Amino acid sequence: EGDGAGRRGHVRSILLAPSRELASQLHREVSRLSDSMPGRFHSALLSRSNAGLAQSNQLGGKAGLDCLVSTPLRLAECMERGMRADGCRLVVLDEADRLLDASD
Repeated sequence: EGDGAGRRGHVRSILLAPSRELASQLHREVSRLSDSMPGRFHSALLSRSNAGLAQSNQLGGKAGLDCLVSTPLRLAECMERGMRADGCRLVVLDEADRLLDASD
């Protein structure tokens, strides 16, 4: 299964937002939109409380995640501590101009 589907803890897409507040809003919208989709769509907001699951590649359980929403620093921290994203096929930068401005 080359797309990462069905592999424990694998993340298939990542949405990055420049702040926790925007990431939370984005996750709410993803959840709202996915409620009307046929089948199961698993998403999560990467936070301090579930970072341990992400670092041990258990976030999303057996099915993994269709979408992980995070801030860049939280994602980088989790990846440095062992989170894998090799099943990820799509990365979306919400408000990319703000994300790039923050790097200066």
